[in-house]
Amino acid sequence: MLRNFFLVAYRSMARQTSYTLINILGLAIGIACSLVIFLFVYGEWSYDRGYKNSDRIYKVGVSFFNMGAVANGPERLFDVLPQQFEGIQAATRINARFYAPLEVEGKHISEYRIFFTDSSFFKVFQYEFIAGDARSVLRNPNEVVVTEEAAMKYFGRTDVVGQMVTLDNGTKEFFISGVVKDIDFNSTVKSPFFFSIYNQLKGKSQWSSASVFNFFLTKENVDRKEVEAALDRVIEKDVFPEHGKVIGASTFDEYLKNPKRSAVSFDRSRRQSILSRSSSSRWRRVVTSRIFTSSRRSLCLSSCSRVLTSSISPRLARRVGRRKSEFVRRWARHEINLCSNSLASL
Repeated sequence: MLRNFFLVAYRSMARQTSYTLINILGLAIGIACSLVIFLFVYGEWSYDRGYKNSDRIYKVGVSFFNMGAVANGPERLFDVLPQQFEGIQAATRINARFYAPLEVEGKHISEYRIFFTDSSFFKVFQYEFIAGDARSVLRNPNEVVVTEEAAMKYFGRTDVVGQMVTLDNGTKEFFISGVVKDIDFNSTVKSPFFFSIYNQLKGKSQWSSASVFNFFLTKENVDRKEVEAALDRVIEKDVFPEHGKVIGASTFDEYLKNPKRSAVSFDRSRRQSILSRSSSSRWRRVVTSRIFTSSRRSLCLSSCSRVLTSSISPRLARRVGRRKSEFVRRWARHEINLCSNSLASL
């Protein structure tokens, strides 16, 4: 019986070749698109999942009313949050640079992304060290940690502790203090070079700055609500007393309800630019409507002329007969009336 089913299906597909090809092609495209979407979503969800304590690592950023939420945060948060919240086990901060000019053993290279961080980075993110000690690296301003792949690529070996890497066309010298194994999963903090961050810190104490990426590793059994509550306390005790006076907020509730008051002058300049743009767009809409009106009028006139021509055509009358030609004339009159009404409305 199964053989008969396949035979009937084959004969049906052979009789309707085009229909079969359309169905098979559509099914193949649908399956391919589904696989691509699945792989993309799976790849996005797999980022930073390979770390041992990935469920306890938090990146804390800021949200500006005129820019929206950004992943960067103020430098002060690195010191204030662990002091006020006991649920923090380790904290680190990262500053990224792209296509920085490097020099390794006389070779000028440029990596897509390098990181500047501190020794606590390897407490938050678990890397296996081949050489060096995770507790002592990146404590001095002129240290750098490289990955095993980068060491083999630029030095040809992995015992490169003590070798020198220069940055910014030879103006800054860094000595390798550790070598770590490469991670085999997607990560947002993946880089071949980890430089010491102490020369990159700008010492900004303002809460409105966003110069570094702040990462916090919480202790076990600390959930997200506790972290959010701790951040709310930081905003109330530290951010509001400093930033509330600048924006003119007298109470903390007023500060939360009306954050846009922090830049009144900027709002005024934005409002003027919005008004100028709206007036120009209104002028464009008027011009567009006029062009559309004239095109509708010409289109209606051309359709009326076609109807009149077809209604009095003797060839059409002889072809369809008297009764049908009478029907055509009635239909033509109806179309002429519709076009006349349309012209009157224009």
